[in-house]
Amino acid sequence: MLDISHKKFYAYLPLLRFYAKYTLPCCGFFLLLALLGQMGSGRFPAYGDLAFASGIPIVAFAVITVLILADDYYCPLCISKTGLKGCNCFGYYSSINWDRIVSVTEVKKFGSTCLYIENNTFKASFIVPLWLDDLDDFCITVERYAGKNNPLAIALMNATHYKS
Repeated sequence: MLDISHKKFYAYLPLLRFYAKYTLPCCGFFLLLALLGQMGSGRFPAYGDLAFASGIPIVAFAVITVLILADDYYCPLCISKTGLKGCNCFGYYSSINWDRIVSVTEVKKFGSTCLYIENNTFKASFIVPLWLDDLDDFCITVERYAGKNNPLAIALMNATHYKS
């Protein structure tokens, strides 16, 4: 069981910046497609259709934002003196003690880097995203609580080039 005193780390800010960066270009792209479609069918100008087409990315961004914020609010990555608490690869919120970490693998999926932690208590990998809002503090806290020789601390040093 994890200690009551723990530190929380969130991963939503970089993801929201990514979505916000591409929302406006997506609106322009959908608007262009709608304009071309209207001109091709001889229906130009149908302003309601143009507004609807440019609103699709905005609504999609809002839905994605709510889902990301809800996930990160209810399942933050927590560090305590006894271990780590967060989501495993199946999305279950669980905890792992520092001494149970067997190996850590760096995995890139869809352009994002994560660390998969293998442990000796259950078969599901534990996921640590490397796009946390305060990754330097996360590295320092892991090293302080787990020790420099812990596989997670070593993997974080290698992945982030953080040197204590």
